[in-house]
Amino acid sequence: MRKGTAVLLFTRTPKEEAIARPYHRSLGLKLVKRLIGRAKLRLKESGFDSFVLDSNNQYGDTFGERLSNAFHDIFESGYDRVIAIGNDAPTLTSQDIAKADSHLNKESLVIGPSSNGGVYLLGLHKSAFDEDLFIKLPWQTPDLVREIRGNYASALKLKGSELDLKFEVEDYDSLGSYISISSVCDSLAKWAQSILSSIVRYTLTIFSSTYHRRFSLYCGLRAPPLHF
Repeated sequence: MRKGTAVLLFTRTPKEEAIARPYHRSLGLKLVKRLIGRAKLRLKESGFDSFVLDSNNQYGDTFGERLSNAFHDIFESGYDRVIAIGNDAPTLTSQDIAKADSHLNKESLVIGPSSNGGVYLLGLHKSAFDEDLFIKLPWQTPDLVREIRGNYASALKLKGSELDLKFEVEDYDSLGSYISISSVCDSLAKWAQSILSSIVRYTLTIFSSTYHRRFSLYCGLRAPPLHF
């Protein structure tokens, strides 16, 4: 029996995500858990059947193989369309997912491009899924969107659509950008801002203390005599 659309959250475990990101240790794991939690909430809000696969229940040697296997298994379980999302696009909404599904009802490919050249969302109709080509895409590189638009879509003669460009939160700069554009009601942004402020205060305190000790040591030194 055909089942329509499934939404897939494809992610590493929180610990692995935190290690892979250049965040301060007091921020990384907490932030990643909140990002994954927000992505899970978007799945629930979308109303579609959903799957959450972290690295504990993925299989394959490379990222491309693991994601390909996830798409393959969901298609084999009876779904005609799969929409995959990650955890690092906090501005993604359930409306974005619904819009992607609407596109897939008319076309076979939908991309949610991110500002770093990757994708925050990728939707495919079963007829547009070619495992060999899919695995060979330059996953986790700035060339991904270009290759999907070009070689993948061209080789399979696919018609596709794109959602609005979004940025992914993957370092301090992008986290700051997310905070700056978020509404005052965004609980994740408010929390992240408070954590960042704490880190800044802590860093300034350490710097000030270190500077004070070095300056005191310098002031306590005696110059050599001018005459013998």
